Amino acid sequence: MRRRGTRTVEALNVHPDTLRYRVRKSIVLSGISTDDRDQRLVAMLQLRLALNGKALTKAPFPTL
Repeated sequence: MRRRGTRTVEALNVHPDTLRYRVRKSIVLSGISTDDRDQRLVAMLQLRLALNGKALTKAPFPTL
């Protein structure tokens, strides 16, 4: 069994710590509660609508 996030790390070509940092940062910036199922669902649907069914073609976060 692979660790959680392994496919995401590989797809984004980032270190696992970088992924964890970016997820935490996006939660803080968005203000969503990850404990609330409804908020997670709304956030997921908004992201899918924003992407309009297309895969990301550039980095989802600005690089420093």
